[in-house]
Amino acid sequence: MQDNTEKTTDSEKSIRHNAFDWTPSPWAELRKLRHGGDRTLARVVEDEVLTAAPATYPALEKKLLAVLAEKGATDVAKDFICRLLKVAGSEHCADALAPLLADENLSHSARFALEAIAGKKVDAALAAALPKLSGNARLGLLGTIAARKHAAAK
Repeated sequence: MQDNTEKTTDSEKSIRHNAFDWTPSPWAELRKLRHGGDRTLARVVEDEVLTAAPATYPALEKKLLAVLAEKGATDVAKDFICRLLKVAGSEHCADALAPLLADENLSHSARFALEAIAGKKVDAALAAALPKLSGNARLGLLGTIAARKHAAAK
């Protein structure tokens, strides 16, 4: 019996293996997210977070916060990360999200993320931000504090 299977050359194997290096990391590409842009890689990250076991949340939170802190991360990316931190975040992300409360474009996203995260550190970050805000950002923050039933709402 004759073997009709094709043999793969070392060169072909090398090309296939190198293709993995050409494929961008969804986490690395997340910071470039734009409105109307390709969300394929963002969807990979979203699926990873939404289907993750709670035991893996700390590692995911760390990765999300790293992207949030990257220079050049777009507001769209930061908004997206805030939505994912609402699921996988802990009070450890309060320090990273608190400055966004004063950002006109991101205050809602940061508030919604922090509103969903339990912890005294989050309560303290929200209360500390309150005197620094005005207008809609302040009203929104008051609503978040009230929704959390925090003492600062009284």
